[in-house]
Parts: sequence; C-alpha cells; structure tokens
Amino acid sequence: MQGVETRNELILGTSLCCALMGIVGLLLGGGAHFLAGLAVGLAASVGIVFHMHHCIDVAVDLDEKSASKYGRGKAILRMVATAAVIAAAFLYNKYVNPFGVVLGIWAIKPAAYLHVFLHKRVSPGDLAGGSEPAAVIYDDDEEEEE
Repeated sequence: MQGVETRNELILGTSLCCALMGIVGLLLGGGAHFLAGLAVGLAASVGIVFHMHHCIDVAVDLDEKSASKYGRGKAILRMVATAAVIAAAFLYNKYVNPFGVVLGIWAIKPAAYLHVFLHKRVSPGDLAGGSEPAAVIYDDDEEEEE
C-alpha cells in the first residue's frame, strides 16, 4: 500500500490539533464532557483518514471513469458517516459535547496543512527537505554494467 507514511503523518497532525483544542477547551472550562466529544471526533477523523487511504489505493488501479465514480461514491459515504456521527452526538449530548465532536472531525483540516511541516520533522531523509533523494531511477543498461 502506498501512502502509509502520509496517512500516519495526517493522523499525527489530527491528534496534535485535537490535543491543542483539548487544552484550549479545558482552559475555557469545557471539562470532561467537551474532551469526550473531542475524542469521538478524533476517532471519526482517524476513521476518515483510513477510509480515504483505502479508497485512493483502490482507485489508482481503476480506469479514469471508474475511479472517478468510485471516488465520488466513497466521498458521499464519508459525508453520510460524518453526519451520522454528529447526529449521534446531538442525540447523546449528555455523554459527549456535540461541539467537541465537530471540532474533532474538523481537526483533519488544519492537519492537512501541517502535513508538510510534520513530514519534514518525522521523515527528514526524504524529498521534503532532507539530503537523500526520494527515488533513484536507473536505466536497465546502467544496472547491468555495475
């Protein structure tokens, strides 16, 4: 599977964003109710990241038209699942704070922007800023001569 490193870095960024939101929420008096909602939202975000990774992995093996149709269908499924998690948070609002759930789900957005920063810190030896090339391409003739 390709993109495992990117997936893991996106999950790390989402977790860091939720941790920061949790600290701010506690300072503003959110309490355990808010943190429970944030944890549910983080779990939903991690599920979304895993699902996106799987869908992209499948879509790259399909032809263009099938991949487009497959991607649209799976994106709609993720939207429906996200709406179901938020609706469940409102139904069970005595256990979790719905605002915390929404913030936890939305934590994936700033994490996507943090990806480049995290990639340079987590994987310094690759193309994103390290000294080693990401890939080396050889001709068949060059390999035989060595």
